[in-house]
Amino acid sequence: MYIFLTISVICFSLLYVTPAPAQYPKRINTKTTSSLGEISIITNEMVGYFHTRTNQHIARVRNNMLAMVDYHDLELETLQARADLHDHSKLLEPESNGYIWLTWYHRCKNNGTDFSYPPEVENIVKEACHHHLHSNSHHPESYGDVEQMTILDIVEMVSDWTAMSQEYGQGSCLDYVLAHIDQWGFSDEKKQLIFATIAELDRRINNLDSSNMENAL
Repeated sequence: MYIFLTISVICFSLLYVTPAPAQYPKRINTKTTSSLGEISIITNEMVGYFHTRTNQHIARVRNNMLAMVDYHDLELETLQARADLHDHSKLLEPESNGYIWLTWYHRCKNNGTDFSYPPEVENIVKEACHHHLHSNSHHPESYGDVEQMTILDIVEMVSDWTAMSQEYGQGSCLDYVLAHIDQWGFSDEKKQLIFATIAELDRRINNLDSSNMENAL
């Protein structure tokens, strides 16, 4: 049993790597125009931070997803293919400009910097978020019936939640999910699957962390 677990940890360690940076569009609109003709400028600093932060998030999601190989018979190739597409819509309109502003807003908020959207930008951010949530199958909002979410969707969703928790140094996403799970209307059976997936991902990540610490000694 000890040999089997050791081999499993080594296999997951080999999969748990930082992928190459995502390829972003060469041009992103830097002007946001309101219906009143007002223009707000997106700076190069904002675009650069958006690229860096989004790429780091995608890398975390990818690592989390690849740690779930063989969970409910999910194959490596299937997980890789889905991870390669994660949040790609944020890089294109109608999402990119809105998410550049949103990412900058959270950067300022986390740094304690006073910042608010220009009046003409707020609706653009809301529209970008609405499009993203309703266009990506790892978000429950993209389904008319959340019970249609597949195990692959759930693994990506949990990997996404976990990546956000990792970004803020919280580790597991369990506390976040406990606070918000009821808003999506999942059945009790689906909730059990989601919580089981969180527990399994946490376990595999902890095993990887322990293995990496042992290898560093």
